[in-house]
Amino acid sequence: MLKGNHEDMLAKALKSYLTDDRDFIYDYDVRLCWSNGGKSTFFDASNEDDPWGVVKVLEKLPIEYYYTNPSGKKIALCHAGFTPGTIWRTEEARAKDLIWNREHFFDNWVETDDYDVIIHGHTP
Repeated sequence: MLKGNHEDMLAKALKSYLTDDRDFIYDYDVRLCWSNGGKSTFFDASNEDDPWGVVKVLEKLPIEYYYTNPSGKKIALCHAGFTPGTIWRTEEARAKDLIWNREHFFDNWVETDDYDVIIHGHTP
């Protein structure tokens, strides 16, 4: 399993709920999660015996996976896709790009030997 934007939203919303003393329904991360279809999942996860365990699992999900298939094709998988050759300034920027970015469709791709195929979802 790979981390996508909905897993990221849920982890942040749960952390806000579990650590914040103010009224959680007004928290940005909680509202973002709920407004993107995660309200019932949020409540299910928050009612688990160990909701912090849910957060830990979500935060540990990899954001990318690379492998070579039996035919020798180099495959890259991530949730939002990426533009080959991108150099990220920080790991946070890299993670945000691979989980959230929708702009890759408009980028000019430079052919590289790094990957034959990039498989992603996020935007139909």
